[in-house]
Amino acid sequence: MTDMDREAAQIVATTASRSAAELGSLVRFLTEHGEGDKDRAAKDAICSAIYEVSSIYDAVFRQYPELRDEFEKRVRTYGRPSY
Repeated sequence: MTDMDREAAQIVATTASRSAAELGSLVRFLTEHGEGDKDRAAKDAICSAIYEVSSIYDAVFRQYPELRDEFEKRVRTYGRPSY
């Protein structure tokens, strides 16, 4: 990931987190409403996508370590990475 300004980094990390959460909801949806083993490949692919998305905000936090603390504080306080 190329260097970006702090505000852009915060937007990227927040959007990546939201994307991972939305993908996670698909896994829960398939678990509750899917057809068991027929959905295994889709759930595995979604989990792989979540892992890849998480690498985005990991890269942002390497560039701006202080954002991780702010990010985690908002998650603890509000249950989400943004207000």
